[in-house]
Amino acid sequence: MDHYMLVDRFPQQGQDTRIQKSFFRVGGCAVNVAATLKNLGCEAYIVANIGDDHWGKEIERYLREKGFNLDCIKICSQQSTGYSVSIIEPSGERTFLTYKGCEERFSLDMISPFVLDKIGFVYLTGYYLLNPDYYQEILTVLKRIKGHGGRILFDPGPLVSEIESEMLVSVLNLSDIVTPNHVEYQQLAELVRPEESLADWLFDHGVEWVIEKMGGNGVHAKSKHQCIVMPAYPVNSIDTTGAGDSFAGGLLYSLVQDYSLEQALRIGSACGALTAQIMGPHGSFTINDVHQMICRN
Repeated sequence: MDHYMLVDRFPQQGQDTRIQKSFFRVGGCAVNVAATLKNLGCEAYIVANIGDDHWGKEIERYLREKGFNLDCIKICSQQSTGYSVSIIEPSGERTFLTYKGCEERFSLDMISPFVLDKIGFVYLTGYYLLNPDYYQEILTVLKRIKGHGGRILFDPGPLVSEIESEMLVSVLNLSDIVTPNHVEYQQLAELVRPEESLADWLFDHGVEWVIEKMGGNGVHAKSKHQCIVMPAYPVNSIDTTGAGDSFAGGLLYSLVQDYSLEQALRIGSACGALTAQIMGPHGSFTINDVHQMICRN
């Protein structure tokens, strides 16, 4: 659950600022990506735990109301649901304070073998890798998906530096696409400490594409033999929360459709730009809205 706080300015350390508006939204990386995929006509399985507390019940009600698939969502008895405080400045930039609840848990029985064996793509957020108690179960599932021809998009996330290095390297070795933002890319380089460039290290370990999200400067996508620079779509951004997740959703949708990577980057960037114009971590738009944004630019 995202607790939004809209402020005129971010306070200096030890100082105060007034909250202009405050409200709650159902969010989280998995839901945000699934929402974009749903907007574009794809079904996604959200794999997560939620508590049976007040916020967990609100999240479950919201997901059912919006028609999301709940087959891989587990309700945890007497457990707390995590939340994030999202502080939004007038520019749309956001700062997070995250409390991890039971959603960091993982068990093999959350995904049925029927679902597991037909997965085409996985979106994996680094937020899911913060608790070492579940590393082996997560790796077991990822290896099985890879064994059945599935592909993995790994988004390291802002807390990537808190993932244990051995697990981080194991996940990178299984990933087909890695999508850090500029700061996360630098953090990955510091954590992995490759002798060559981070991109070359990733390519040598099986990653096909490294897509660095540069905010207002677009995205830089690299493979062993190709480099694509995609400028950002100019929009009036009011809230960048979930824009990166929406980019991932648009990218995955495009890859499922067998579009070229250049077209996938355009669609992903348009999804991110549309989400940045929505107050909240995700919202409703259509594939026609995506195409209209691409055509306008």
